[in-house]
Amino acid sequence: MIKDVVKELVVLKLVGRENMLKAVKMYYTDNMSPSDIARIVGLAKTSVRSKITYINYIAGFRTVYLLPTIIPVIIDKLKDIKPIVKCNGIKCMCTICNKAYSQGKIVHHIVNKHRRYIEYLVEEIMYELYSLLGVRNG
Repeated sequence: MIKDVVKELVVLKLVGRENMLKAVKMYYTDNMSPSDIARIVGLAKTSVRSKITYINYIAGFRTVYLLPTIIPVIIDKLKDIKPIVKCNGIKCMCTICNKAYSQGKIVHHIVNKHRRYIEYLVEEIMYELYSLLGVRNG
């Protein structure tokens, strides 16, 4: 579902994974291979490939053809949002609740504890997508 793709990209933005967002956008807009993208962005090619595979999976086979159209729109809307995680070394700090977490647990914290904020951002972006696609919501 498209809403799940939006949520995944919003979480990447909130956690501060700008390089992964850039990689996803490059894959869908520039038709580059994950290996080339990884070399340009500075990520492991398996990370890029697995994120692309996961996004295709959560989009579903009925809507995966829309991804090249909507991914750039979603990522452009995310430019106005600031990450809520600050990392230095192996510790990450959530700027909303001022708690420190390891890098492995910060995504879990953001998704579970700040769910309403994520839902708000997702709904805001979905409204823009509905108008882009010409779909009425409600």
